[in-house]
This record gives sequence, C-alpha cells and structure tokens, in this order.
Amino acid sequence: MLPQTETTIATAGTIALVCPKCSKTLQVARDETDPVAAARIEVMCPDCSGGDFSMPEYFDAAGQQILDF
Repeated sequence: MLPQTETTIATAGTIALVCPKCSKTLQVARDETDPVAAARIEVMCPDCSGGDFSMPEYFDAAGQQILDF
C-alpha cells in the first residue's frame, strides 16, 4: 500500500483508491466509468467495510468532490 498524502498526484492511466476510514491508498488502473477529471476515489477497503458495500466518492486533483458525471 502507498502512504496517504494530503495531495494525491494522478498519473496517466491510474487513479488513487483511498479508504476514508483508515487512509489505506492504492494506485490502480483507471476504469472507463471513472469521471475524466477524477484523481482520487474514496471507498471503504475490505478491512473497514465489515462486508457492507460503500458508495465510491470521486475527487479531482484539487480535492473537490465530483458530483456530476
């Protein structure tokens, strides 16, 4: 796992998955359904979700949540 940083830098073709509870971070390949401006996705990791599903929240490189996509 990559360390959590205040600013996540997106690299071409990848996006950061961040658990909002424990801050575990993983850089993964972008999916075609990811908003173009998204640099980070916050979603609970398997360790923190307790088996429940969490809704992903998308953020741009400036840290602003993307609501319309």
